[in-house]
Amino acid sequence: MFQGFYLKTCYHLFLPNRENFAVCTGATLLAIALGALWEGRRRPPFADCLLRAAVSLGLVYSAFPALAGLFHQSALLGLGPAGTLPLKLAFAVLLDTPMIFLGAALPALLRHEGSIARDSGRLLFVSGLANALGFLAFVFLLHPGLSLFTVPAAAALLWLIAALWHAGPDFILRRAATGALAGLLLVLAFRQDESLVYAMHMPCSREAKITTYKSASDDATYIAEGR
Repeated sequence: MFQGFYLKTCYHLFLPNRENFAVCTGATLLAIALGALWEGRRRPPFADCLLRAAVSLGLVYSAFPALAGLFHQSALLGLGPAGTLPLKLAFAVLLDTPMIFLGAALPALLRHEGSIARDSGRLLFVSGLANALGFLAFVFLLHPGLSLFTVPAAAALLWLIAALWHAGPDFILRRAATGALAGLLLVLAFRQDESLVYAMHMPCSREAKITTYKSASDDATYIAEGR
């Protein structure tokens, strides 16, 4: 679900060019690799990986208007194609920060498994199936029917529930403050107006009425300026 939201956000931030899709895909794979590296060095518990993913999601997307403005200001510096590509990659990785901690989740689970070969295959099967179902849910249910910023809030809520389920009472006792911070940041992210994304490249006044029609395959945004 989060990856569907992430790609849709980058689609409007970087514009829907094929090279930009490659940048976002590369950023996701880089984030997963960084997560595995971080897990190997820090050895965090599985519940902590999910909790940090939720906190980072709230931090990044509650500040999304400022980050989008910073990207557009940086893009106006006349960097040229050679300079614009690293800029896009840096912002793509920043927006995909939660994936770093999700990338650490599987190694964190496997650390306590007895049969690495068998259990890693099982976990990869479960996570791959969940990814497929999450993408389908985003495309056919969440994107057409809900405000865009509902999606990351819902994804992070599922991460918190999974962390609580896995850690049990220990999660509540040791991580209550971090969980509360994640909840506050997710409320801020949830309250963002989806027109921040859909009308990003359509200059308009604050009084303008912005209407977005969404389907499983695409979206269309109309702006009516007040008179």
